[in-house]
Amino acid sequence: MLLALVASLVTAFAVSFGAGQLVNDKMRLVNAADAAAYSAAQWEARSLNFQSYLNRAIVANEVAIAQLVSLRAWSSYVATLTHNGAAVARWIPPLAGPVQSLERAWQAVDSSLQAAAPGLAAAYLGDVGSGHAGISVSGDADSAGKVPAGKVSAGAVASGIGWSLRLKLCQLVFAAVSGTPQ
Repeated sequence: MLLALVASLVTAFAVSFGAGQLVNDKMRLVNAADAAAYSAAQWEARSLNFQSYLNRAIVANEVAIAQLVSLRAWSSYVATLTHNGAAVARWIPPLAGPVQSLERAWQAVDSSLQAAAPGLAAAYLGDVGSGHAGISVSGDADSAGKVPAGKVSAGAVASGIGWSLRLKLCQLVFAAVSGTPQ
């Protein structure tokens, strides 16, 4: 009878030990799955944050391009306005002198702005004329998809920035996010 009792205790201990091991293994598996899911979610969050930083940089660049194009268009408009005003003012002698002076002054401002805008765009955008579809300031895109220096068309603005500039933005944003110097 004692032998049967010891045998049943050993069997109960073995079953209990096996069940404990099974529960322990299942807990390890669940913890590993939870850690993998957390890691994947964290990676996805970082990836989405990085994409949002890139989107902000691209939008800021597009806004700067639009401001430069708008500034040039506004300056051309004012130049046309002063020219037309001077043509009308020739028939009114007291106004002719001041309006013609204003026209000459604005023509100087406009020509300086029109000459400086491509340089401003090149300084801001970097190397956009490197064979990639890019933006510089005023005109039409050629057959290769490049925009000639000093030209910007509505199609070029709509097409966005060139791949070389996008790559440069990606590198700068990644350096800013990761904390490594560029």
